[in-house]
Amino acid sequence: LATARAYAAGTESSSHGYAAGGYSGAPSNLDSIERLVFSTDSNAAISDTLSAARRALGAFASANDGYWLGGLAAVRVDTIDKTDFTNDATAAITPVLTTLRDSGTCTQSASHGYYAGGNAPSAASANINQLDFSDDSVASMSTTLAAAKINLASYASAS
Repeated sequence: LATARAYAAGTESSSHGYAAGGYSGAPSNLDSIERLVFSTDSNAAISDTLSAARRALGAFASANDGYWLGGLAAVRVDTIDKTDFTNDATAAITPVLTTLRDSGTCTQSASHGYYAGGNAPSAASANINQLDFSDDSVASMSTTLAAAKINLASYASAS
């Protein structure tokens, strides 16, 4: 990456990898988004940025868009930013996560993205938010993690 960053989030399109946000040392959270071109291994920042500098955010992608969720700015946030893979345009969308959270985990299916766990305002969370790629709506699922967790990992199946 062109900018050293810790606690960033990453996601990908079919042709590019993206890294966003993170922390570059006190007191600097980052709002920049970098894009790696898979075919050439070249890397550069895109002109659009996250709506707020933050670290410990989550990310997932649909076939057409990347999503940047939650994180820690001066306080925990519920913001969702969306990057259009066709032109790298990035902006905050509504709705937002159902609670303020950072340090959760994200994964996706072909039709939905999921943000699970993380630090909420009063304690770790077991909540799972589901974002519908067809209309960007967000809902809290009735299914939760077996226990409240932070800094966890996730994965997805092609089926």
